[in-house]
Amino acid sequence: MKYKVGQIIYLLGKEKTSVFPSQVVEKVTRKNLEGEETSYIVKIPNKEKTEIELEKLNVEVFVSLDTLRETLLEEAKLSIGKIIEEEKAAGRLDVT
Repeated sequence: MKYKVGQIIYLLGKEKTSVFPSQVVEKVTRKNLEGEETSYIVKIPNKEKTEIELEKLNVEVFVSLDTLRETLLEEAKLSIGKIIEEEKAAGRLDVT
């Protein structure tokens, strides 16, 4: 995906469910004999205001809060459905 320098993006941690905004502060394009590669440097909202390559973070990137919200709600629905089905299968819920 392409981002603009200065753009605010929202990062959803894949290992630990955490959400935080980040700003794209640099776009780096590398050209070599094998082609062209673009990477992005983002600023993390911590005390140090760390700048890191986006690709080094284990996150899913969203460009809008609405899309992030929809994704989180869908994941929650799936998790809840899975729990209910497991409980039904184990006979711990009334299936009338």
